[in-house]
Amino acid sequence: MSKQGLRVLVAQSASEALALAKAEQIHLVISDVHMPGLPGPELLAQLNANGISVPVLFISGDLEIATISRSLEVDRASFLPKPFSAAELLRSVWTRLGE
Repeated sequence: MSKQGLRVLVAQSASEALALAKAEQIHLVISDVHMPGLPGPELLAQLNANGISVPVLFISGDLEIATISRSLEVDRASFLPKPFSAAELLRSVWTRLGE
């Protein structure tokens, strides 16, 4: 539990994130768009295929229109460009959780 009242689970890979999401009640996923092995949008597709439907906040330093568009094609997704401050991240998290 943090000062903000949030519990944060950390995964080092997409497969670990999927296993965590199956074992824990997840309310929001924060994922980089570009990850080794499995890109963020594909991770969310796998979560959805496993019956796990949660809002997602994609983060990326890749600000190409195609990257942002592809990220936002995922249901319940939003995008936060890097670099961002802790306050911006927290604001985005609370916005996503409030929807």
